[in-house]
Amino acid sequence: MSNRYTIQVSARVLHWPQRCACCNQLNDTQYRISYTRTTGEKTQRSTTRYWDVPYCTQCVLHVQLAKDALSTYMVWLILIVIQGIIWYIAIHSWLIGILIAAPLWWFAHRRYVGIDIPKAISIAKETCCSINQAIEYKGWDGSIQTFDFTQKDYAENFAILNHSKVLTNHTGKR
Repeated sequence: MSNRYTIQVSARVLHWPQRCACCNQLNDTQYRISYTRTTGEKTQRSTTRYWDVPYCTQCVLHVQLAKDALSTYMVWLILIVIQGIIWYIAIHSWLIGILIAAPLWWFAHRRYVGIDIPKAISIAKETCCSINQAIEYKGWDGSIQTFDFTQKDYAENFAILNHSKVLTNHTGKR
């Protein structure tokens, strides 16, 4: 389930298989995958590019739930660390901070592992390749685009549809 299939293409227009990138069944919507590149040291400039990938509504839902669950979990962890620091500054005791942080961490972890992720899993189909997004846009260099696919069949079909544009194909098929 954790295998990734990398494909690089030289193109500004791509053809996507008209199947869900996650479950490989009929698509009825799209899911936007994006990459943001930041350049410059003194003056930073960010550029975001994206691709709208065919998905089915059910897979978009479980991908969004998994993404939201991770974001919420990370916010909880940051808040827990901040409150620990505040308690240390206020009374110079890491012990109090840890005693307060431990139950908060337990709550956040139980929510993430016990409620949010199982909810995303329950929505996913047996044919889904992951509860997370099935294709990751790894960025670009000029017209060269790099993608990591979780679904091997989808990656192979993508390579076939874009055969004249493929530079590297790590799916096992040429």
